[in-house]
Amino acid sequence: MGMPRGLSKATNYYNRLEAWRDWRKLASEVERAGFIDLVVKYAPPETAGWRKIDKAIADLRDAFQTAQNNQPVWEHGIRCHGYWLGIKQVGFVGLTPPMVKPVMYTWSLNVPYYEAVKGQCLSLRKAKSLVEQAYAQNKGGVKALPC
Repeated sequence: MGMPRGLSKATNYYNRLEAWRDWRKLASEVERAGFIDLVVKYAPPETAGWRKIDKAIADLRDAFQTAQNNQPVWEHGIRCHGYWLGIKQVGFVGLTPPMVKPVMYTWSLNVPYYEAVKGQCLSLRKAKSLVEQAYAQNKGGVKALPC
C-alpha cells in the first residue's frame, strides 16, 4: 500500500525546508571563508526541490574543499613565519638578527625565474599582508610589484 497523498506532500515540504536550512548553513560558512563567488555560482533556484538543493550542497562542498586546498597558509617558527602552498614555500617573513636595532621584519616572496620580491616593515601584520598581496599579484604569472 502506498503513502497517503497528503503525507507525501508534507514529507516533500519538510525535506525542502531542511535542505534550504542546510544550504544556508553551508553558504554562510563558505562566505565567512571569503569564497562568495562559489556561493553565487552554485546557488539553487528559489523554486528548487529538495533533490536539486541537495545536489547544489554537494557541488558547493566539493568546490569549497578544492578552493581551500589551493590557498597558501601561514606557519610560524622561531623569529620567522613561512607562507606555504602544500610542500612549497612561497613566502617568508623574518626578524632582524638579535641585538640589531631597529627591529624590522624582512619579507620576501619566492617567485621562480625572477629575483625575489622583497621588502622591510616595522610590523609583522603589515609584512604578512604584503606577502599575501605580492602572492595574489604574482599568482597568474611573474609581474613586478610597484615600489
